[in-house]
Amino acid sequence: MPKLNIVILLTISSCFSSLAWAHAAGPSPEVLWKEVQILQNTHAIMPGSVPYQAGSRTVDPYTVDLANPLAISSIEKAGGILKVTRYSNGSLMVKENYNAHKQLVGVTAMLKAAKFDPSDRNWIMAA
Repeated sequence: MPKLNIVILLTISSCFSSLAWAHAAGPSPEVLWKEVQILQNTHAIMPGSVPYQAGSRTVDPYTVDLANPLAISSIEKAGGILKVTRYSNGSLMVKENYNAHKQLVGVTAMLKAAKFDPSDRNWIMAA
């Protein structure tokens, strides 16, 4: 498979440097992108997910769901993805979106950052 170059457009990229990510200083967009790439390169499949599972939208019929150790811990402690009521700060989840030919067409990331946006339960979204 040829190497794909993916650009994540961070709608709030200017805010990242001042965020609390877990219990440390928040990441820059570049650091966040490196974290996303680590999950992709290590095939950090989210518990309860499988590679190329059916997507929820017709434009991306397949998805691969990835998660970092903090998100995985939250999922396992709750007894499954559908039972999680609270994720740990620093949890990072990534959804890779694939077309009908299983070609990567997009990436969506969600980062739980302490005190970022309480009205949105402190989630940062990037696509």
